[in-house]
Amino acid sequence: MLGTTRLLMPALAAVSLLLASCNPAKRVAKGHYLLTRNSFRYRSGPVNKKITHVIESTGQNLVEQITVPPEIAPEVLINYVKQKPNTKLLRFIPLHLLIYNIFDSAKTANKKEARDKEIDEKYKKINEKRIADGKLPVSQAVIKAKKNKLTFREKITNSGEPPVILDSALLNNSRRQIAFFLADKGYYNCKVRDSVVLKDKKARVFYIIIPGKPYKIASIHYTFEDTSIAPHFYSDTAACLIKRGMNFDYDLFQQERDRITRQMNDEGYFGFDKGDVYFKIDSSVGNQKMMVTIVIRKMERPVKGIVNQDSSVQLPHPLYRLRKVVIQMEYNPQDPNGYKPSDTVHLNKCMLVFPGDKPTTKPKTLLSKIYLRSGAIYRVSDVDNTYAGLADLKAFRYVNVKMVPAYADSNLLDCYIQLMPVLRQSVGLEGEFDNTGGDLGVQGDILYENKNCFRGGEDLTFKLKGGLEEQTIGSNITSGTLNSILPNTVDFGGEMDFRLPRVFPNFLSPEPQDNPQTLIKVLYDYQNRPTFYSRGLFGVSYEWDWFLTRSHNTTMSIKPIEWSYDNANLFPSFENTIIATNNYFLENSFSSHLITDMSATLGINNQVIKKDRGFGYFQLSAEMSGLLPFEYNVLLNHNNNVTDIAGVPYSYYYKFQTEYRRYFALSKYDKVVIRALIGYAVPLANTYELPFDKSFWAGGSDDIRGFEARALGPGNNSSNTNLDEIGDEKIEMNAEYRFNLIKIFNLAIFCDAGNVWLHNNNPAIPNANFMFSGPYAFYNQIALSPGIGLRLDFTYFVVRFDFGFPWHDPGLPDRQFFNVKPLFSFSRTAINLGIGYPF
Repeated sequence: MLGTTRLLMPALAAVSLLLASCNPAKRVAKGHYLLTRNSFRYRSGPVNKKITHVIESTGQNLVEQITVPPEIAPEVLINYVKQKPNTKLLRFIPLHLLIYNIFDSAKTANKKEARDKEIDEKYKKINEKRIADGKLPVSQAVIKAKKNKLTFREKITNSGEPPVILDSALLNNSRRQIAFFLADKGYYNCKVRDSVVLKDKKARVFYIIIPGKPYKIASIHYTFEDTSIAPHFYSDTAACLIKRGMNFDYDLFQQERDRITRQMNDEGYFGFDKGDVYFKIDSSVGNQKMMVTIVIRKMERPVKGIVNQDSSVQLPHPLYRLRKVVIQMEYNPQDPNGYKPSDTVHLNKCMLVFPGDKPTTKPKTLLSKIYLRSGAIYRVSDVDNTYAGLADLKAFRYVNVKMVPAYADSNLLDCYIQLMPVLRQSVGLEGEFDNTGGDLGVQGDILYENKNCFRGGEDLTFKLKGGLEEQTIGSNITSGTLNSILPNTVDFGGEMDFRLPRVFPNFLSPEPQDNPQTLIKVLYDYQNRPTFYSRGLFGVSYEWDWFLTRSHNTTMSIKPIEWSYDNANLFPSFENTIIATNNYFLENSFSSHLITDMSATLGINNQVIKKDRGFGYFQLSAEMSGLLPFEYNVLLNHNNNVTDIAGVPYSYYYKFQTEYRRYFALSKYDKVVIRALIGYAVPLANTYELPFDKSFWAGGSDDIRGFEARALGPGNNSSNTNLDEIGDEKIEMNAEYRFNLIKIFNLAIFCDAGNVWLHNNNPAIPNANFMFSGPYAFYNQIALSPGIGLRLDFTYFVVRFDFGFPWHDPGLPDRQFFNVKPLFSFSRTAINLGIGYPF
């Protein structure tokens, strides 16, 4: 409790300082105004002259609201406003401005001046003494460096955001930019005016938009200066982005120019560029109509003039073909002139050149990723697919495709594919701090990696690991007395991963552009948890991965084999407890068993590189275990009651899980993230319980953060032992608001909800089944945990402290579901330490 109070003292001090600077305009000089908001108002008719002076009530008499087309909506026009207010958290708290206003700038300058004088006096005395001692004085550069160091006040001020003062020049510029944008969208007769409301050193700007009637496309025609390429356009006019009847849109015309250029480059016209496409627009037809003519120019080729001046001649666009394709292995871009291959191999219309005895990658593997062949028509899509395919091999650190005309004025190209291999073998040591659901641990790994090990783009990795983990141990399992010791769980093992850059065997036949891969994994893991159990896990898996879409945002993963054998050894105290309580659920969950799993996972991620845009993530997985041994016993032994293979029990179940996340970027400083997860499993014959490793659990630093990991549920049960509480069904919902405080310090406000349940009835665990109605319906058993979090963002990783409050604990007795007190009390606060974001 004392430690928590000390942790909160800096935060309380910071809040106090912020309250002292709660007036955002307190540092604004007289005659200047803090810009607080930009607003847009739309009108269909003329603007009243009063609007140019002041707007006290918008949207009523002076300005009318009209139906706004989405292409000129406020969220679009705001991008063309040159001056925006200070960033606001939750859309109304100018936190960074308040931080900037904490200290008075004049007092800060005075204190800095006083500090600089002290530095001058200090070093004056030091230099006098040094000169007297016959030593060189401290240089002025050193003294200047001391003065350049920021004071505490300056550091705080610089971490904030200075006030945005209304600038009439930027206001006029914004009005013009909005008008230009509206014209680009076809609103040539638009009018844009601005008005400012001034009050208490604050300014609110209104942009009054009279869009008028937009110009529309009446007709579309083509004109070809080079008639030889006309068939390429008339064969697919539906692909044209410009349609009759739509509004004129300058951006769409630019996109159509890019599309035409891409199409021509993909049909052999290597020299075709965007300058060969232009548009003639005739608006003289009246009634806001436009006649559009798409003009395709001839190619301009430079020639030498008679008077020694450069000129050009217009010629038909030639169709380019590849004269030769040369693959240059072990090419060093830092020393292109020093590249001297010693051998050449001709195969499948390509020429492979390389130094040494043999190429570092098998020719067959290379050709499967290269889509360019001599004699073929030049296609830019083949170039792009070649880049992507060679990058997917992960065998090269440098890939370049270079096109060179075979000779002057030629329609033949020489293609050079330049490849520099990666360093093949590496050995490394890795240290890892781990936080698995709140259990802290440390792990060390010895890693050996062999890239392109069999010269076919394969990747082989061996890893030996050993770790220690802190897990709270129950000194009295039945009484619930808990003692924490550090560390108490030993974990060590080894793992071998082998990756093939193709699906093997290839009966699924994904396209090479889809980056198909085969992953084979073999592992062994030993874990010893004192007073409870020790276990040895041996597993092997075989997996196929590939992209389902060309944009690479949809992935498919199939594991036809994911088999594991768990050899569990229960310690006497734990085994006696299970026998005494007749808890067959725990007995089956922690028994030795064989898992013969097969699964499939579909993932969709539309994240883009730009961080200021929101995106979504969706994953759906299904797995099944035990079907093969069950059918084997039925077909060969004619017995569906056999529950083992060679004396080893096997698990038989179906399991499904779906997860959805949505990231909303409110500004560059803050975002909202939501997550929903549903898991459903059906334990079938044999144990009628899920294996421990395949069960669902709730709580911990990445889950419901007001509860310890695996201490929640199932149903309205709570952990009266320190054993992990697990279930067959799960619902989880999370919402988190993340925002920047100062520099690397970020804060979060979150709320987590959810629980786990059993699928089959278990007398030893009452009220643990998922039910839709009654006093123990699932909605009455949803745990609720709001909280706050502090995140330290070091760019490459994030350290996270989350404080979760167990507001609704379904494990409490009836009529005590909601704990309002703990919401503001730290006596039951769960403190979670994590690396990275929870989702």
